[in-house]
Amino acid sequence: MPAANPGKIRQKRYHHGDLRPALLRASRAVVESEGVGALTFRAVAKRVGVSHAAPAHHFADKSELLATIAAQGFDELTAAMSAALHAAGCETDAITRLNAAGVAYVAFAARHPKLFRLMFGREMAACTAACLVESSGRAYAVLESAAREVPCTRGQAEPAELEVLIASAWSLVHGMSMLWLDGRLMPGGGSPEALTSLARRVTEMLGAAIRPDPG
Repeated sequence: MPAANPGKIRQKRYHHGDLRPALLRASRAVVESEGVGALTFRAVAKRVGVSHAAPAHHFADKSELLATIAAQGFDELTAAMSAALHAAGCETDAITRLNAAGVAYVAFAARHPKLFRLMFGREMAACTAACLVESSGRAYAVLESAAREVPCTRGQAEPAELEVLIASAWSLVHGMSMLWLDGRLMPGGGSPEALTSLARRVTEMLGAAIRPDPG
């Protein structure tokens, strides 16, 4: 009796409704382990165990697949910052809460460096896919909302000052993340844990600079 074809057996496990999530998981694994350059429909199909033509039934092209992966990344970043704000507690002062969201931002980049590069890369910046636009907007909204709380506690809600505060907070944590990804900022030998610890101290310094003088 001839041996069964493993590829065909694996293909039978997938129905139209659950193949797309499987392709996304495989694509995400390629991006996070090997980088965007290694992602092809053929490579993903091989990982999942389906025909090389199967991904084309669920994604128009590689750009659509990458946009979907990037959108997932932004949703996870949103969840990470929201969880940090929740952990900080509603009773915590606004500056400490903003710091917590910023540290979560840097920690996410440290945990998912290749995904983070994809999310903020040139190709995704020019992408107009609805899923990506909406998910990136939700991530920004978390940071913006946390920053909006700060002027209120200081009695200063002028739009111009708020704009500066948001730009400062985002530039700080995003800049730290990119410097680390580029190998320019290597605290403690460059470990993700050391970067997160440094982010905590740096955001606290920014918080101290904008905190009103108790006197």
